[in-house]
Amino acid sequence: MTLMYWSIALPYKVSIGTGFMMGLLFDVLTGSLLGLNTLAFCIAAFLSHTLYSQIRNYLIWQQAGFILFFFLSMQLLMLWITQLASSTNTDYTYWFQALTSALLWPIAFATLRLTRRRFRVQ
Repeated sequence: MTLMYWSIALPYKVSIGTGFMMGLLFDVLTGSLLGLNTLAFCIAAFLSHTLYSQIRNYLIWQQAGFILFFFLSMQLLMLWITQLASSTNTDYTYWFQALTSALLWPIAFATLRLTRRRFRVQ
């Protein structure tokens, strides 16, 4: 969510390269399948960067709906990739990550915007 916010707020400073580096770091730190989170973070940065002018004009609940749809799509992609690499079983709690991300988006958005304004990040 943080990467998506900064990609929307500062599209010319936070790009796909930032998503790649963050995803690679996340893969290494969590010990997950190398490239899995990198792909997800790159897609998140790409879509946020591509659609930033439209997303900025949405109301906060519409942005949360976009976040829900996006994270459900990413969860499905990551599930598909992990199923190809190894046979793991998932239950309904796997999908709660997308739901909680959408529910927490207004709080994260307000907090990060306050931080951006307080430190005058342009």
